[in-house]
Amino acid sequence: MNSSMKRTITPEIRHEKFSSRILREDLGKYRSYGLSRLLDKVIIPNIPNIDPKETFFYEKKPAPFEEEFIKKYKFYTLSHLSFKSPFSTDYPENNTAHLLHFIPQKRKIDFLVVTLHGWRSNRAGFMSEICRRLAESGINACLFSLPYHRERTPAGKRSGSLFFTLDPFRTFNAYRQAVIDLTVVADHFKEKGFRLGGVGISIGALILNTLMGFDSRYEIGVSIVGGGDISRIVWEGLATRFVRRFVQSFGISTKHFEVLLEHQKNFLEEKRRTGEIPRTKCFWFLIDPITYASKRDMLFINGRFDPIIPREAVLEFRESCGNPPIVWIPADHFTIIFRRYIIRKTVKFLMEKSKLSE
Repeated sequence: MNSSMKRTITPEIRHEKFSSRILREDLGKYRSYGLSRLLDKVIIPNIPNIDPKETFFYEKKPAPFEEEFIKKYKFYTLSHLSFKSPFSTDYPENNTAHLLHFIPQKRKIDFLVVTLHGWRSNRAGFMSEICRRLAESGINACLFSLPYHRERTPAGKRSGSLFFTLDPFRTFNAYRQAVIDLTVVADHFKEKGFRLGGVGISIGALILNTLMGFDSRYEIGVSIVGGGDISRIVWEGLATRFVRRFVQSFGISTKHFEVLLEHQKNFLEEKRRTGEIPRTKCFWFLIDPITYASKRDMLFINGRFDPIIPREAVLEFRESCGNPPIVWIPADHFTIIFRRYIIRKTVKFLMEKSKLSE
């Protein structure tokens, strides 16, 4: 097999010595190592040497999309799209990407918005409502299912339960797969003459924030209760406390987190200086929205009292994106009572930016 054929499928990163087997079953053995020995003997030697250019690589070739009609409504038609993901995993269900396409009866502009739901979402009602509102306004919209969610959930698992876990490589690969699949979505719809935008909520907003910096074809975006700086979100956020407790069990403390922030600062400075993403053992930097921050046409909608996405992770990322507009709502991460307000703000922003304002 020649080298070009080998790169058709973006491989998962698998390292047996630092896998879920270690992280879940053999913790007692490694806790006895102490922090220094754990880093030197177990973790660092088994972190893969990732070429940053390979993070979201996939071979550009036509990806057949299968389309199935679902139902015709008064203002739009609903259909289901699917395609084979270029990123192969051990779970067959996850290797097919799925979208619900809301096609307006009277299309007013060649603009399409891809929406990304939150972690462990199953029904994705919030994003579905945004898609409906956009379609009723004459804009095509798609609800994309994140890896390991909804139709992509492996048998016997809950939606999203395998996306973000204590296995850092699986989480890293799930995030990579989401971005790669969304670039394939862009390939498909750009070929049909659409301009593209995106809306993401929570983890969907983080993915969108990375995607827009990596793939400029997504011109316009709305980040709902999202931000950047994965290190800070994991260390300071409420939803990721299970990860924080896990690493703290090995003696990792706030002091180590501060050292990590300094390392990230140097990483970003080198990127700005050279124009290239540096190699790093902190492989999550390679998917972090802050790494791909750039000036962009975007709206931030964030909760003033959000315990999941730290305020500093929002402000730092927003500043790196050229300080686009932000709406602070008097809420936490779970913004149900402001649902209608958020949807109205989102749709209005997208309509205005797509030159469809009425």
